[in-house]
Amino acid sequence: MKITQEKIVDAALDVAGERGLSNLTMKDIAAQLGIKTPSLYNHVASLGEVRELLTQRALIELTEVMKDAALGLSGKEALYAMAYKYRGFALRHPSLYDSVQWVGRSKSEKTSELSEKFLQIFEKILAPFSLTFEKKIQIIRVLRSYLHGFVVLDFEVDVDVEESFEYGLRLIIEHL
Repeated sequence: MKITQEKIVDAALDVAGERGLSNLTMKDIAAQLGIKTPSLYNHVASLGEVRELLTQRALIELTEVMKDAALGLSGKEALYAMAYKYRGFALRHPSLYDSVQWVGRSKSEKTSELSEKFLQIFEKILAPFSLTFEKKIQIIRVLRSYLHGFVVLDFEVDVDVEESFEYGLRLIIEHL
């Protein structure tokens, strides 16, 4: 089997799915690929580079999911569709979603560009609302924080989580 960076990312995601993203090691990735750890360094320089590649894949995939969700829709309808798809992606791909949180640590120009494309989806969906730049940023921050919370928080109270998610989205989106 020819080792590629794409296969390394796939292996890293498999390992992260079993052990968690914070427990990812080069040794475990190499074992998942069936190679010795030193051989892995022929393809990536470090665990940091693997994390960078994970972040880039996550941004690419999440951006596509959001674009597809909003395709052909506009305004509030597009926001609702995007929000549900965003959360769905995060719940189906927890390790990949978690790696999006590493964007702030990145020094890679490619990651910065991908992050900008990701944020542009929000901006395009908000365009019909004629918001000032500051208001647009505030709405994006509120919406991303809300979506992230519904991905990472564990709600133990016996109230339907999906109903709560919908309720909160209505509070945010209908305010626009």
